[in-house]
Amino acid sequence: MWAGGELSFVAPLRVGSMVERRSTVVDVVAKEGRSGPLCFVTVEHVYRCDGVEALTERQDIVYREAASTHKPSQEQKALEGRENRSITPSRALLFRYSAVTFNAHRIHYDIAYAREDEGYPGLVVHGPLQATLLCQYARTLSGKPPRRFAFRSHSPIFDTSDFTLNATQEGEEMQLWTAQANGPRAMVATATW
Repeated sequence: MWAGGELSFVAPLRVGSMVERRSTVVDVVAKEGRSGPLCFVTVEHVYRCDGVEALTERQDIVYREAASTHKPSQEQKALEGRENRSITPSRALLFRYSAVTFNAHRIHYDIAYAREDEGYPGLVVHGPLQATLLCQYARTLSGKPPRRFAFRSHSPIFDTSDFTLNATQEGEEMQLWTAQANGPRAMVATATW
């Protein structure tokens, strides 16, 4: 599962330029969690555009045994941000995001598999899709792209109802999060300019 990550934007990636990505496994940590054994892997990707560093991405990934059934989060309902926008996680959106990101995990597009085999109430909204939407929302609200965008997943979101993008500006930082109605914060993020 995608646990979180961070993007640092150094220079623009330009269409038609030669782009190179170098990936490095930075850390591997085994832990025991409430659900059993977990393995946290941190991968760093450095993108160079025409030989110049343009973007650094850190991915935090957690590997675990398959859960027998989904247990809803017991966290408190998230408050709405000063700014908020509703998103409908349609099956078409989830399938297209899976296709464009080469993510073949069936929990994102096969409703029968997600419910019957994985025990989820519906299709799982990708963590990276939530992060992408939050980063775009930060750019829309501020009128400029952030220099740094860090995000962490706290609980899943499903296609069973709309969810909101929420934001609160605090100086040069914007705090952002996603949440479903009556649910906890699912993805939290910080955008910095």
